Amino acid sequence: MAKANTATKADKALMLAVLAHAKKDAGVKEVRGKGTNERIREMLITTGNANINNDEDSWCAVAHGAWQAECGNPIPSPKPNNRAGITYETWGKKLDKPEIGCTCTSTYTKLGRADWRRHVALVDEIDWEGRRVRLWGGNQMNAVNGSVWKSFAEVTAWRAPVAPTKKALREAGSSEMKSAANLKNLGTLVGAGTSAAAGAQAYATTPATPVAATIPTAPVAPPVEVLAPSAADPSLIDLGRQAADGFDVVSTVVTGAQTVGSLCMTHWWVAGGIAFAAGAWWIATRWENSRLKKHLAGMPLAKEIMEIFE
Repeated sequence: MAKANTATKADKALMLAVLAHAKKDAGVKEVRGKGTNERIREMLITTGNANINNDEDSWCAVAHGAWQAECGNPIPSPKPNNRAGITYETWGKKLDKPEIGCTCTSTYTKLGRADWRRHVALVDEIDWEGRRVRLWGGNQMNAVNGSVWKSFAEVTAWRAPVAPTKKALREAGSSEMKSAANLKNLGTLVGAGTSAAAGAQAYATTPATPVAATIPTAPVAPPVEVLAPSAADPSLIDLGRQAADGFDVVSTVVTGAQTVGSLCMTHWWVAGGIAFAAGAWWIATRWENSRLKKHLAGMPLAKEIMEIFE
């Protein structure tokens, strides 16, 4: 059974924040003829389209991308073209049903899905009985407003933004993040197994300490309690105790390191296990950082790309 694509509490909070931000642009509209509305021009720059200086072209995706970016969410790259609404069909995280504030891509010509052109906007109201949504977006009657209604049949995708964090990518189902996590788990298991085996080996090779014969001793007089001078500073006494405890910890760590080093010199498998564990974590961390960097550049999740070819 396929896993449901539902919005989490964090997803909903993120989407509502974007919708609230988008509503600050209520009433922004195109400039007729030559010239460009200053806010639309700002949106073009925010989405990496500073070379475009014309608000007569379709700009629904530009408005949507600017709102997402201004709220800290990664957006598609301007190359090849993030000014096309269809770009957002595989952006972010797939949802099986609409949520307030989620991204909605829909058809808007008589050709329907056969036409690659899409309108993209945010869901502002859901009419479950009528199976339709009201959209808040840009380039709706040449302005930013909530005037457009779309039936569920016209919708091509419901999407939620994915925050630029490793945790958010894992929760969104990134296959690369999942593989990196599996590699870390493997490294941890190998490291733990090696440590356990090395400890057992060290214990087995440690000679037993002979038990000394018990010799009766004469009764010992109870020790005489010596009182510390009343002027002694309790804080200095505590400091001395802490220093002694710290020395014991350092001594234990040094002894442990010496034991591990000795085992590594005499048992190749100990050195190999530790090296594998450390290497696995290093590679996995680099992998995670690389995927996060691609996410910040607007690259969709691999599983979303594959949906195009299904």
